[in-house]
Amino acid sequence: MSAFNLGLVGGGRMGQMHLRALASSNQLAVTSVVEPFEATAEKLKGWGYKVFPNLEQMVNSEKLDGILVAAPTDRHLSVITEIANIGISILSEKPCGLNSDQARQAGEICSKNGVKLQVAYWRRFIPELKEIARRISKGEIGEVHFINATQWDESPPRKEFRLASSGIFVDMAVHEIDQIRWLSGQEVINTKTSIFPQTEDSKGDTDSTQSILEMSGGAIGLVSLGRFHPGGDLVSAEIFTSKEHTRIDILNPGTGEKPQLVALRLQAESYANWVRGGAQEGATSADAEAALDIANQLKANAGLIPTGGK
Repeated sequence: MSAFNLGLVGGGRMGQMHLRALASSNQLAVTSVVEPFEATAEKLKGWGYKVFPNLEQMVNSEKLDGILVAAPTDRHLSVITEIANIGISILSEKPCGLNSDQARQAGEICSKNGVKLQVAYWRRFIPELKEIARRISKGEIGEVHFINATQWDESPPRKEFRLASSGIFVDMAVHEIDQIRWLSGQEVINTKTSIFPQTEDSKGDTDSTQSILEMSGGAIGLVSLGRFHPGGDLVSAEIFTSKEHTRIDILNPGTGEKPQLVALRLQAESYANWVRGGAQEGATSADAEAALDIANQLKANAGLIPTGGK
């Protein structure tokens, strides 16, 4: 079978991480990128990619099996809509919009056009987490009592990123929310949030927050987020069940980005297999809608203004 030809929209930090991850795949290839900023475009051309200033030029020049959207969060819905109207299946970076209404609209426009849409919650493709999810779903390790999901970045982001991403809850908490829903197989029914006082440049946002999620099956989730972890990013998960305790260090300063790169490759390969008729393993637009709904609940709990919708 020929390699799955994937186009990329957005050649910034996350787009370049996807390119590094997928360079080692023997199942799919990224050959073309949409990147309007000249300096970034020239960099990607130097890496050997065809670079186009807009989506129309890329799809008119390339035969694509799918498109990976890694544009800024505030452009997710508009880019997904444009691609769906063309009729090409989509792997969208999370969170698939700024709020649950936008994620729902993205799902609806793709469904209307017969286009497959997967949302890139890459933690679902960390092998250790995937195995725990399987064992929980099969009842092998008893009932889930508590999940501790932690994500602490090395340092706060630039002001421009805060504005485009809608802050820590929409940018970061959605990962932990999706992870807790997926692992537990339960829905969030109540939330509580505490935040550290705002830092100098975090107006309308925060750089340290802890949230409790009460789940529909009785489990409790803890979402711990921060942006002060000198040395590098830290992502971990602890799962306590009636029969077992498991701790998984997903990212830490020692491993760097390697586990994420592996998960991004596995995620894209799974997406390509799904588009070609295989089983769907990744997150759906409904999953994205649920994560964004809860993220904006946490944002409201914290006294910060939600970005439209729910």
